[in-house]
Order: sequence, then structure tokens, then C-alpha cells
Amino acid sequence: MKRPWTGFSLIELLIVVGVLGIVTGALALLFTSGHRSTLSSEAYVHVQQEARRALGAMNTELHKANNIDTELTSPGGDTPSGGATRLNFQISRGYNVSGCTPNATCWGNDTTNGGWVHALRNGTQLVRCESAASDTTITDFSPCRVLANYAETFLVDYASSTRTVTLRLQVKRSSSLLPTGAMDTGTLRTQARLRNPS
Repeated sequence: MKRPWTGFSLIELLIVVGVLGIVTGALALLFTSGHRSTLSSEAYVHVQQEARRALGAMNTELHKANNIDTELTSPGGDTPSGGATRLNFQISRGYNVSGCTPNATCWGNDTTNGGWVHALRNGTQLVRCESAASDTTITDFSPCRVLANYAETFLVDYASSTRTVTLRLQVKRSSSLLPTGAMDTGTLRTQARLRNPS
């Protein structure tokens, strides 16, 4: 006796293809959603690390600072809309350094007695530069050290009465791959009190 053909009918085949299409679409949507979530998490961690690393480095250095250029920083307190966009200061080069006042602390930058350290934005980077004068316009950024990438805003306030520097930094990374198109830290704020006597 011959067995009847047991293949799928056209309707059964269409139902199977439809179900497979729905399952494949759901898996693709799940994968895309997971990928975007991973990208968002990575971008958030990255901008947080950039901002915290920069503020931490500047805070450490400001604790060793003495002279702050008050002409380029605002004299008031920490107002959200106020603040200078550049910070100029001097750090200790050591005690009784050749070329400085004998038996005294020498102030300057890493390489020059009497030199200045500058923190400012260069495009989307927050950089640390050095020069011989406090009010120098920085034109060559190649010797500068990058403190943070994707710097959206950088504001500085200096309260001379308490010798406190307030720094506000916002780091923002834009990408078409991110669900909202960009990820930022919001404005992170830190304060450093100058420990060295004026």
C-alpha cells in the first residue's frame, strides 16, 4: 500500500514563514535595543571618566598653587551663569631654587620660574598649557596636555577672600548611534582651596 504524500500545504508553509518572520524581527529588535543600551552605558561612563579625571587632576594641582590670576577670573562666588572660561595659576617649583629668591619658595610652572599654568578649552578639549606670562594668548596648543575630551563648557570662579577656586565642567559626547544623539555629564563642580600662603 502506498503512503499518501505528507508535505506541507501552502497555507501551513505561509503560517510557518510568518511565525519565523515575527520571531526573527523580535530578536533583531531585542538585539538593536540591547546594543543601543550598551552604547549609552559606555558613552555615559566615558564622559563621566573624562570629566572626573580632568577635575581630579586640576584639583590636585590647585592644592599646590599659590598665585591665581584674578584679572581673568571672576571675583565673585559660585554663580551658575558667571565665571571665566580660563584659569591661570602658578605652582610651587621648590624651595631655594636657583634663579629665584634665596631661602624662599619659587613659583612658576613645570619648566619656568615665574611661568604660569593655564587651563582652558581648545575646541572640544580641556587643555593644560604653560607660558611665561599670565595673560598670554595661547596660539600653539601642540605642547599642551589634554585633560578631557568632549568638553562642552568650562567655567572658573575664584573667591580671593577664602582663596577658593570653583571649577565647573560639562563633558558631552555626540553620536548618531546614541538613542538621544548625545550623552553628557551635566555640569560637574569641584572646589579647591589654595593651601599655600599668599
